[in-house]
Amino acid sequence: TDRLAIDAGVNGIAYPSEEAYEYSLERGLQPHFSDQCCSLVAKLLE
Repeated sequence: TDRLAIDAGVNGIAYPSEEAYEYSLERGLQPHFSDQCCSLVAKLLE
């Protein structure tokens, strides 16, 4: 699930659930949404 991915430290989830979004906020993360392909988002985060 998305929660397990977040707990494992994954830094990108395509189409995360609302629960994953809320959970990431609870864990102090700052979710970022992009309309670009996930292969291109990694370049933006460098």
